[in-house]
Amino acid sequence: MTEPITTPLKPVPGGRWRALAAAARPDDLEYGCSAAIAVRTGEGREVARGIFPERADRGREPWNGGRRGTAAGSGRPAHAADTRDRLEHAARSLLQHRVCPETLTDQDPEEYARGSLLPATAAEVFDR
Repeated sequence: MTEPITTPLKPVPGGRWRALAAAARPDDLEYGCSAAIAVRTGEGREVARGIFPERADRGREPWNGGRRGTAAGSGRPAHAADTRDRLEHAARSLLQHRVCPETLTDQDPEEYARGSLLPATAAEVFDR
């Protein structure tokens, strides 16, 4: 079981940036950080989803990383994205994956989706 976070978290740094959101399974972003992604896109920032390694096969250079990385679900978060204004957006995103709540619980999918969201997404920030 994950230990609760007991130290205050700083806001995830802002500034001008683009982001690539990637996850191990297709629905992990919806369950892990869809509200945080919605906050950033709502600010007019570009967030791309998915990695395409086959681009290197077509003579394109692979992505070499960025100046900052943010890992939601890290075991050592020091930052958090305030997601209170985007919880409804995140709930609708989760409901697009109805098979998960229908498989994981007997609870109504809408109640499950809304009950699984938090008003902030904790993350670890890595500067290059």
